[in-house]
Amino acid sequence: MFRLLVAYVQGRGGVLDDRGVVIDSEPCGEWDPEKYEDDWDDDDETDDREVVKEGRFRVAWSILKTGGIMILGLAAILWFLSFCWRAGGWVGHNLLGVNGVIGNIAGVVACLLAWIVLTMLGNRLTNARRDVRAQDGKQNLEDMHGIFYSVDQERLCGACGFSIGEFEPEEDGCVRCPECGAAWDLALWEDFLRVERAGMLKDLKKRHRKRSCLYDGRGQMMQVLTQQSEESRAEEVRKRPTRLALWDGFLLLLILLILVAGVAGSIGLAVNFQQTLAGNIALAVAVFVLVLVAGMAVLVTRDGIWKRRLQRFVRDQIDNRVCPSCEVPLELEPHPIDGALVCEGCGLAWDPATSSRRHHTRKRVPDEKYNQDPVFLEKPT
Repeated sequence: MFRLLVAYVQGRGGVLDDRGVVIDSEPCGEWDPEKYEDDWDDDDETDDREVVKEGRFRVAWSILKTGGIMILGLAAILWFLSFCWRAGGWVGHNLLGVNGVIGNIAGVVACLLAWIVLTMLGNRLTNARRDVRAQDGKQNLEDMHGIFYSVDQERLCGACGFSIGEFEPEEDGCVRCPECGAAWDLALWEDFLRVERAGMLKDLKKRHRKRSCLYDGRGQMMQVLTQQSEESRAEEVRKRPTRLALWDGFLLLLILLILVAGVAGSIGLAVNFQQTLAGNIALAVAVFVLVLVAGMAVLVTRDGIWKRRLQRFVRDQIDNRVCPSCEVPLELEPHPIDGALVCEGCGLAWDPATSSRRHHTRKRVPDEKYNQDPVFLEKPT
């Protein structure tokens, strides 16, 4: 904690390079025009592109959909502005003691400045945590993702953002950044992530995503036993022990307590039941709520057990040195950057420390990720 506080006060944001040296991440903001030259040429050459003619119905539907989205967006913007105006008025009138329209404006400006300050402080804390990790010779997943996209995809320094694409590697294979002195082994970062994975699982139905998909050791969404059918995949997963995770068990207990309270209340309602319209409606509503809560308990139990089994299956496959996705044998040598076992077939990476409580299979995947991850979206053209 003390080291984090010191790094925060000093404003440090160190990055660990491939030689194990901590480099201060001070962006130089260099712009490489040659990097975008080809993109500009492609944008200008539009005469040779094939023009697709759409039907009248599709064009009309596209216009209506676009117009509807614009109207909804405009309404949302107006509502947000109205909310900000009212919130700014409350701040200006009650906290700043300024009346009238000037109070609203002063409140909005104060809220905006507070948001900017909090954002800057949050970024400073993020940099300080990264500096402490770098001083310990460690990197988290976010650090490695940032370095990969800078060094491998953009040919920029992973610490300061200076262009390093035109420099030759030194004797140890590292390219040294002339701006900050960081050294990067381009060969190590090659294919660290699968960049061409957008739309790979776009045809997978939504109800099957939670039942067959997890993250690998580098935060890439994958499907378990992707070459097998849903039936054979389910058969393999069901062989694992029946257990509930701690969070799912707590949620189930809470639902059961609500169900018990609802049953007790329904019994009291039934004892004092009177054959009237209001009484019949109250009893019907009580029964409907009880059935709904019981259904929730069944769903939580079923989904929780299945997720636990799926995670166990992935760890068993890793222990057997077989890729849980494509079933190709994993490389026996850990990757030098993160120690993961990389699959030569699909390029996914797996943490061999399956007994660790922080293993990637034990982490909960937010529900929205099953809809927003690039593998489920249409591949950009």
